[in-house]
Amino acid sequence: MSNVFKFGLILLAIIIGYLFAYPTVQDVFATLEDKQDYENSLSVAQNIEIKKQELLDELNKISNEDKEKIDTILPKSLDFVRLVSQIADVAARYGISIGGISLIEVQTSQNLNSEDESIVQNNYKSAIIGFSFDTSHQNFNYFILDLEKSLRLLDIKSMKLNTTNKGINSYDVEFETYWFD
Repeated sequence: MSNVFKFGLILLAIIIGYLFAYPTVQDVFATLEDKQDYENSLSVAQNIEIKKQELLDELNKISNEDKEKIDTILPKSLDFVRLVSQIADVAARYGISIGGISLIEVQTSQNLNSEDESIVQNNYKSAIIGFSFDTSHQNFNYFILDLEKSLRLLDIKSMKLNTTNKGINSYDVEFETYWFD
């Protein structure tokens, strides 16, 4: 056998070996990359679990009294009857009788996040509660200050005043209130 023939056989063996081994080597490298991706994902999941546990521990540190206050500020539902009852109780302290009660639920819109233009979901809803009553200006001020100090989150949206000569004024007030969705 000549040296050229031997060299040709060796070269042929290397080419055939390369053709069979190269795809397998590529698969090994791809599998190693997948393994690294899975390890990174697992690390992120473990970090999320640790953060979740930290947040749960912080939540458990909140006293029941404070949880009730939070639920009063931003309740899980509108509970219209309870809210009107609470407002009427505050009004009664000043001899005010509320009437003409109305409710308009506000449609919350989805906001676009300017950084990545993804849709940001509002996780709260709101409604406008309106009512009217007659009282003196001083009692009105006390009533509004007392509502401001109450735990329920209320924003004054509008207020209409009709004055009389007798010192008793007619008020039409609208508040916006919020609750978690």
